[in-house]
Amino acid sequence: MKAFWLVASLAGCATGVFGQPSSSASGSNPSTCNATQILSVENFASGTAANSLGSIASISWCDFEFPAPTTPVTSVLVHGQPAFITLQNVMQTTPVTSVIFHGYPSYVSQQIVAQLPNYGVSVNPAQLQLLRGNQTVASTSIQLSEFAPGIFTLNASPAGPAVVMDPRMNYILPANPARPGEAVTVFCEGLGPTNPFVPTGTVPQGLAVTVTTPQVFVGGQLAPVISSRLSRVDAIPSAAGVYEVTFVVPSVTTGTLNQPLYLQIGGKTSNTALLPVVP
Repeated sequence: MKAFWLVASLAGCATGVFGQPSSSASGSNPSTCNATQILSVENFASGTAANSLGSIASISWCDFEFPAPTTPVTSVLVHGQPAFITLQNVMQTTPVTSVIFHGYPSYVSQQIVAQLPNYGVSVNPAQLQLLRGNQTVASTSIQLSEFAPGIFTLNASPAGPAVVMDPRMNYILPANPARPGEAVTVFCEGLGPTNPFVPTGTVPQGLAVTVTTPQVFVGGQLAPVISSRLSRVDAIPSAAGVYEVTFVVPSVTTGTLNQPLYLQIGGKTSNTALLPVVP
C-alpha cells in the first residue's frame, strides 16, 4: 500500500496532502507575536474553529519568552488529557529583522498539529494547555463537539481538490476522474466515536467503524455510503485520527467536471471540497 504524506511541510502554516493552512478565527494570523499566547485552535482539514474529541487540530501560538527557549513544547493537554502531537515547528525571526516591542523581539507564530484526546474530556469549554516539561507556557479554552467533520484536500485550501482515491488507490484527479457508480474513498476527520474504541494517537489494527454513518453529497446528490471507519493507511508522520469513507459516486446533473463534495454527520457539515466526476 502507498504511504501518504499527512503533513508535507510545516513552515508558518501547516499544509500537505491531508492539511490546510492554519488561520485565526478572524481569517488570518498576525505575522508576528508580542505576547506568549495561543492564537487559534482549528480543525486541520476544514480550517474552522470546529473541533471534536479525537479530531486533528492545528494550534497556532506565540512563544515570547526571551531569550528564546531551546526546548519545544513537550505535551498538549485538554482538560488534563494528553493530545497526540503529530508535528510542530519553531520559527523565530532574527534580531535584525525582528519587530521590537518594549525592547524585546517578537516572533512569528508557531504551529503544532495534534490529535485531540478522544476520551476523558467531560467539560465544555475545555482548557487546552501547551506544556514545556511540567510548566504551562500557554493555554486557552476550546469548544469540543462530538463531531467536527472535515475533508482533507490536496492543496492548501479547504475548498480545494478533495483527497479521494479509487479502488486501485490512485488519486481522483481531473486526469483520473470518478465515474457514476464507481466506489471511491474520501479521507477526512472528526467523525466521532468508533467501534471498537481506538485510543488517541494510535491507528487501528483491525476494522474500527464509526458509530454514526455520515452522509456524503456529491454535486448536491446524496451518495450511498458503503463504509465509514478509521483509516489504516500508511501516512507520514501519522494516520492517527484520519477516517476514510467509501461511497458510490452518484449521477450528477451538471456538465461541470469538478463537483462539490461535503459530509454531514450529527448535524454538523464539513468543508466543501471538489471532486472531479465525469458527467
